[in-house]
Amino acid sequence: MRTVVVVSKCVRARETGPRVWQGDFRFQGCYAGEEVRELHLVGPAPGWERGEEYVLYVKVMAITAGVMTGEVLRCRRLAELVSRR
Repeated sequence: MRTVVVVSKCVRARETGPRVWQGDFRFQGCYAGEEVRELHLVGPAPGWERGEEYVLYVKVMAITAGVMTGEVLRCRRLAELVSRR
């Protein structure tokens, strides 16, 4: 699949192994003609914080029943990008 850039809010994050995090994000939109409501992602430590918004570079693995699963290649907290003036 492809790599996409997503801006989304973290609703749940947890450490699932050494230097590996899993996060659930809210999203409203479409990808490849399919509706997407949630993102279930894995990525490297340090992970994410619940309630924070992020810009995520995601390698899409699958979309099933409105849930996109993928691997986070890179991410930045949106607040950091906005305050970089």
